[in-house]
Amino acid sequence: MSTSLIHLSEISFTYREEKNTVLYDLTLDIERNSVTSILGPNGAGKTTLLHLILGWKKSPSGRILLHGEPISGYSRKAMGRIMGLVPQSEYISFEYSLLEYVLLGRAPHLGSLEMPSKKDCIIAMESLETVGLAELAERPVTHLSGGERQLVMVARTLAQEPEIILLDEPTSHLDLANKIRLLGVLMELRDRGVTIIFTSHEPDMAASVSTHMALMRDGRIQYSGQVDEVLSGDHLSDVYGIPVKIEDCGDQKVIIWHHPGNQ
Repeated sequence: MSTSLIHLSEISFTYREEKNTVLYDLTLDIERNSVTSILGPNGAGKTTLLHLILGWKKSPSGRILLHGEPISGYSRKAMGRIMGLVPQSEYISFEYSLLEYVLLGRAPHLGSLEMPSKKDCIIAMESLETVGLAELAERPVTHLSGGERQLVMVARTLAQEPEIILLDEPTSHLDLANKIRLLGVLMELRDRGVTIIFTSHEPDMAASVSTHMALMRDGRIQYSGQVDEVLSGDHLSDVYGIPVKIEDCGDQKVIIWHHPGNQ
């Protein structure tokens, strides 16, 4: 029995409508209090993997354990208290204020038809403060920029107070300032002991906050482990199919991608 917080063993997944298999015999361990980045090209199966961990999709083979127990044994409300997802994007049709939207994250802690309490509102405001949007608490979410919407989705997930946070391409819609802000939030959560799993196309950004890394290609995990073990030019070249070099620059690693224009 694995002692990991999350253990996936020999997981496969096929979209029935398209008869398209996107994951093959995938095995992965997520350690408690770790930050695990999942990298790979488009179509590698990264988002599908997150949805399997959340229990939103079911694998016909293998097993997924959470706290050593099958994930299928957890109720939706229990899962909402343990895990929260920040998606790449979300269509919002109602004129929620930021505070109202973030309060939706408190749903796993409320009973049926129960209204948010003062404590819930405080937690929601603290979540907005964490991502730097507290001053906009009364503004409609539909009036936000793309980067601000990404941050308010992070705030909603923080309001859940989950043990595990999953983020799907969290920096994809952010400008440089908001990207730095989000990385600061992730590092703060890491220091609090929150377990974080996120997908990314940015190895250098992922390396700056991750303790562990998994590299995916064609529905398979090619390499996984601690960042220093996984992040190499050879591994990235293999996964992305182009020459990659990694240079050390002080305490940071610089990823150098080769393209035909390089001499």
